[in-house]
Amino acid sequence: MVPVRIADVLQKEKTGHCVVILYDAEARRALPVWIGNQEAMGIAIGLSEFPTARPVTFQFVASLLEASGGRVEEVRIQTLEDNTYQSVVRLQTVEGPREVDARPSDALALAHWTGAPVTVSEAIMVTMGIPVPAGLEQVAQELGEGLVSLVGAFSVG
Repeated sequence: MVPVRIADVLQKEKTGHCVVILYDAEARRALPVWIGNQEAMGIAIGLSEFPTARPVTFQFVASLLEASGGRVEEVRIQTLEDNTYQSVVRLQTVEGPREVDARPSDALALAHWTGAPVTVSEAIMVTMGIPVPAGLEQVAQELGEGLVSLVGAFSVG
């Protein structure tokens, strides 16, 4: 498994479709994961540290886990089936460890709000990853025109 970090959330200006960018710093490659708008906004708000009057959904779920004595140990994107990534959230609960099947968008949002590490299978990174020797700025160019950073849009200051 390859450790990655959530580097950015981009949105296509014309269609509104969103993609979260996972970054493997060691190999200098990125993995685009297309996600829904609600999950994209939740991740972007968190990455930008944009202040909200009330908790966003995944911030609330993270608080629920903590209040019940559970915590997210890790999020793994393990396989690609029918052009859909399959992911697992590994939890530590009062009854011991548990693994829960999750959509990657939900798993990534939860990982962000809990500070849990994210890993991706090497096979997925090899077949779907984008080499970005020039850095993350290169990702938007590789994915096509009309992508804007939602994290940048929410950034304060």
